[in-house]
Amino acid sequence: MFTLRFKTRHFLKPSPLFLQIYRKKSTTAATIKSLDHLVLTVKSVPKTTRWYEMNLGMRSESFVSAATPAITRYSLIFGDQKINLHESSSLKRRMLKAVVQIYAF
Repeated sequence: MFTLRFKTRHFLKPSPLFLQIYRKKSTTAATIKSLDHLVLTVKSVPKTTRWYEMNLGMRSESFVSAATPAITRYSLIFGDQKINLHESSSLKRRMLKAVVQIYAF
C-alpha cells in the first residue's frame, strides 16, 4: 500500500510516484464480458421513459421486487441489456447509499 502525496496546490495532479506505480500495475487490462444492469437517477421517470422510447427505440417495463414489494421499479430494455430508472426524490426517501450502481459479471 502506498500513500498519495501531492506537493502542489492542484490536488488533481498525480505525483510522479503514483504515475510510476499506476503504469506498472495497469499493464493487464480487465475485460468486462457483460453488464447485468445499470442504474440512472432521473428527475422524472415518465419523461425519461418517453424520451428513450421515442428517440432510441427502447422498451420500458415496470416491475415489483420481491425484496421491496411496496416499491414499483422502472426499467428500459434494449436487447439483453437493462437500465433501471430511479427517481431522484424517491432515492432520498429510501436513503440509498449509492446513487449509481453498476453490476458487472
